[in-house]
Amino acid sequence: MNLFTFFLISLTVYSGLFFGSLLSYVVKEELQPGEQYFKLGKRFVYFVFAITTVLVAGFRPWWVAGALFVVLAFAYIKYIDSRYLQLFLGLILYYFVDHPLLPLFASMIFIFNFPTATLMIHKSIKEHLTDKKKVVLSILVSHLWFFVGVVFYAVRILQ
Repeated sequence: MNLFTFFLISLTVYSGLFFGSLLSYVVKEELQPGEQYFKLGKRFVYFVFAITTVLVAGFRPWWVAGALFVVLAFAYIKYIDSRYLQLFLGLILYYFVDHPLLPLFASMIFIFNFPTATLMIHKSIKEHLTDKKKVVLSILVSHLWFFVGVVFYAVRILQ
């Protein structure tokens, strides 16, 4: 896979943040009753993503990493900010760049980013932040850590 293709895949996956933001502004009235379902869906996708990553990568070399991943998953649910998790998701996408299940992992990250942005917009609406462009742009910029995987892939190709 060439760098441009991987960049387009990463950009498509990253666009889940944009579409989640767009959805939250279109259906504001559904955010309050649906907040718990977005949180549940986000946690479910993250759990499935963690289990699938460990199963595909194999248990032997990834046993410790898998255990750390699960611990981080539970810590994330309560404490970790989602923009730091984007770094990890970008690196996982980089790891599976030559794997036949890359579309599965890419779609899971897109689905994970969708409620992430929706919940962040819901929080900004609660805080009465009215400048929609500024809020969406701040979400997209703060989650740029996702593209570290693209940088790693570029370095790998250029070597």
